[in-house]
Amino acid sequence: MTFTVKDALTKVLRTHLGEKRYGCHVCTMAFTSKSNLNTHLRTHSGVKPYGCHTCNKAFNQKRDLATHLRTHSGEKPYGCHICTMAFSRKSNLTTHLRTHSGEKPYGCHICTMAFSEKGHLTTHLRTHSGEKPYGCHICTKAFTQKGGLTTHLRTHSGEKPYGSNICTKAFTTKSTLTTHLRTHSAIVYYEERHGD
Repeated sequence: MTFTVKDALTKVLRTHLGEKRYGCHVCTMAFTSKSNLNTHLRTHSGVKPYGCHTCNKAFNQKRDLATHLRTHSGEKPYGCHICTMAFSRKSNLTTHLRTHSGEKPYGCHICTMAFSEKGHLTTHLRTHSGEKPYGCHICTKAFTQKGGLTTHLRTHSGEKPYGSNICTKAFTTKSTLTTHLRTHSAIVYYEERHGD
């Protein structure tokens, strides 16, 4: 690589050497450039200068806004070369490619389990620690995953978003609906076999 400005060369050299001269005064993070530090500081201050013109979401990095805008446009520029799947984020494609390769780089240090996504490892580690960070604000129940809390809150609200397209029944979880739909299949199968 060649550069017209010496400062640009200096920044690239710091990246290669792993030199991080710009430290955060709030946490232990450090960065190779002042602009990266300034972007990081927004995570502490909560400042989100990049707002979406379609909805009310805002972001602390311009690239996060660009990625978010794809949710409105439907643009998915990162296509899998093995199957037909496409993604709005490069990181999602990277994770998806592991489903083809079977790669599971995130291993548990307590047991033999390994995962293709870091978030799945984080959730798994809670089974060892017993941590349940998602607590219900109505009762005393708590959950290891946000989805567990979301489903639980429906027991308080009575919401049943998963409705059958065959009958009038509705359910709080998709898995319960799937189980229910099998009863319809069993009835049809029985009637076909017994002529009822």
